[in-house]
Amino acid sequence: MPRTRSLAWSELKLGVLVIVALTIAAATIFAVMGSRGFVWQRYSLKTRFSNVAGLKTGSPVRVAGMEIGSVTDVVFAGDQVDVVMELNKEVRSRVTTASTAVLAPRMRIATLPPVAAIPDA
Repeated sequence: MPRTRSLAWSELKLGVLVIVALTIAAATIFAVMGSRGFVWQRYSLKTRFSNVAGLKTGSPVRVAGMEIGSVTDVVFAGDQVDVVMELNKEVRSRVTTASTAVLAPRMRIATLPPVAAIPDA
């Protein structure tokens, strides 16, 4: 009998340890992701600038002062620079073909009244 009882206690300790480890891992993942959301809650856009003035990967993207995404890539495209950004799908209806991206002093998207929504990819 004592052997069965000690085996159950060791299994319980292992189970508690696994639950604590998973909780810490989940909290770390959510802390690192911040406000970006999950992959299925974002979509990518690309814009082109003649000068990005020090814009870096990871810089926030804002609409009306609210952070709605981040810059994921900055690459040369001939004599200009392509900037790829990931935005939250919640603002998809606000960012249309009539919207413009502005670097002043941070990346932001100036939105106009909806003209035509950008179709899902």
